[in-house]
Amino acid sequence: MNSKIKPAIISGDFNEIMYKIGVVDEFVEWVHLDVMDGKFATSESWHSPDDLDILEGNTKLEVHLMIENPEDTLVYWTRVADRVLVHYESTEHLENIFASLEPHSTKLGLAVLFDTPLEKIQPYLNRIDFIQLMGVEKIGYHGQLFNSQVLERIKTLREMSPNATIQIDGGVTMETGKQCLEAGADILVVGSGIWQAQDHTGALQEFLKL
Repeated sequence: MNSKIKPAIISGDFNEIMYKIGVVDEFVEWVHLDVMDGKFATSESWHSPDDLDILEGNTKLEVHLMIENPEDTLVYWTRVADRVLVHYESTEHLENIFASLEPHSTKLGLAVLFDTPLEKIQPYLNRIDFIQLMGVEKIGYHGQLFNSQVLERIKTLREMSPNATIQIDGGVTMETGKQCLEAGADILVVGSGIWQAQDHTGALQEFLKL
């Protein structure tokens, strides 16, 4: 199973989420589910962890919490997700998040908005499973244009933490994805590059060749 490419799924309809997971299940190890509350991210998506109880298949679930104060609902997501991803900017209680995850097997990733200085997350790099840099300036929407300045952020982060697992989300195409990997990224989160193609599995297969 390929773990370098993670299909991103964003929807207000859980039936659509189940369909899309089914499309990619046999090709990838992970699926990246975007969860938005309409506050931290301006749009709102599906955000009911109990729905995930009915999912079938082998794909591991990574839940990207683009929500305010994720510490308030994190425990519900740890029950159904293999990884949770919270934004550095969404909470003032990161220590509470670390503490709440200790009894669980769920891994933690930390996402950083495009304009956030990387120095701010440096103290946490050895306490998380991976770090996600955003390749776009506005979160919560598929199909946005990639900002090439993130390539320098990848290189800077790699210098700061040579062993970090760096994931890129937003604006990933075949061309920009290759650039991110060459700059030092490990994992690409791909949304519109798959779902806006006429042949979803064909597009995914092309990304898996990167």
